[in-house]
Amino acid sequence: MTDSDRPGVEPPAWEILLSHHLVPRYGRTLTLRLRRRTIHLCTRCSGQVVGVLAFLALFLFSFRQPLPLFTPSAQLLFALGPLPAAFDWVTQTLGQRESTSSIRVVSGLLLGFSVTDVAVLVLGERWEFFAGALLVFVIYVTIIFALLKVTGAWRKVLEEHFPGFESGATP
Repeated sequence: MTDSDRPGVEPPAWEILLSHHLVPRYGRTLTLRLRRRTIHLCTRCSGQVVGVLAFLALFLFSFRQPLPLFTPSAQLLFALGPLPAAFDWVTQTLGQRESTSSIRVVSGLLLGFSVTDVAVLVLGERWEFFAGALLVFVIYVTIIFALLKVTGAWRKVLEEHFPGFESGATP
C-alpha cells in the first residue's frame, strides 16, 4: 500500500508486483483505496484474473453440463483470445495510440481465458490441442519481437519496464 497520491512519495518496491507500472503510468492501473492507503493493480492483469476464474468456473460447470470446450472451433477461439491484448499492447508501445482501462480489462479477460485453457489442456493431456496452442504462442511472440526490433521500440520497452537497465546490444 502506498501514499502515492501525495506528490513526491514513491511507492514501495513491492508494489511493482501488483501494478508493474512506474508512477507515471499509474493511469494504466486500477486504484483501490483502503483508508488512507492506495493500492495500484495492473488493469490488464486484473482482467486476466477475472478471465482465469471465469474459465475455471466454466470448466467446472462442464462436468455437470457437457460443454464443447475441447473442439477445434472452441480451441480456435481460445487461440485468438490473446490477439486483442497483443494488438493493444503493441500499438501503445509503438506510440500509435493510448488504450483505455475498459479495453485493457476486456483484452486481459480474453487473455486469461486463453492462458487457462492452455493449462487445462496440459492437465487434461489434450496434447494435440496443446501443440496447436504452443504454435500459436510462438507465432504471437515472433511477430511481436519482430515489430519491436524493426521499429526500435524494444529500447522503449526496456526503459519503461526496467528503468536504469543498460543494454549494450544494438539492433
